[in-house]
Amino acid sequence: MKRIVTLVLALAMTSAIAINASAVETPADKINNYEDAISAGYDDYMEEVETRKTIETSVEGSNNYEDLIPAGYDDYMEEIVTRGDNVPSANKVYDLSEDDYKGRLNYIRTGIYTNYCFYPSSSGRLTFRWEVRGVKPLDGSTPNWKVLVGIYDMSGKYILQTKSGDFHNDFGPYHEESVTFSGLDPDTKYCFFISVYDGACQILGDCWVSQ
Repeated sequence: MKRIVTLVLALAMTSAIAINASAVETPADKINNYEDAISAGYDDYMEEVETRKTIETSVEGSNNYEDLIPAGYDDYMEEIVTRGDNVPSANKVYDLSEDDYKGRLNYIRTGIYTNYCFYPSSSGRLTFRWEVRGVKPLDGSTPNWKVLVGIYDMSGKYILQTKSGDFHNDFGPYHEESVTFSGLDPDTKYCFFISVYDGACQILGDCWVSQ
């Protein structure tokens, strides 16, 4: 009888563990596609295909892409499926009057566009904020790096202005910074172009756009 009770208790504990495990949310660093990012509550997901291929071959002895790509958030900007490598459609407008835009930057290096465009505030302001960390180059170098943000005029079809964050030379902690563009036309749509200086370094993290 004791053995039967012990077996029943063991099975119950196993079931409880399985139920608890299934209830745990998927960690951000396990989301690696647009659909999962949207389901997780993000607006945008940005990833560069060239960087993905580089990482896929050799990072700390691993060649498993799924183990290396971190979380995506509201939208998935990815050059693999031509998301983020081109200016977004003028019809794809994110309404900042309802909520701030939140995007995921996944191993960005040479540059990528947001997949949405935005209207500035009535006073002509748009703010781009990010919280990212640098990813050490595969050659082991430690270049100084900083985030560059360009604001693209959807009507004139050109980058109106570029601003940057501070220089960093570390690859562990996240850095939170922001730039504000003012004097914009409230009736004109704008998107953002994000890149890294020096180009040997990649970044990953989150970004936000607000009025």
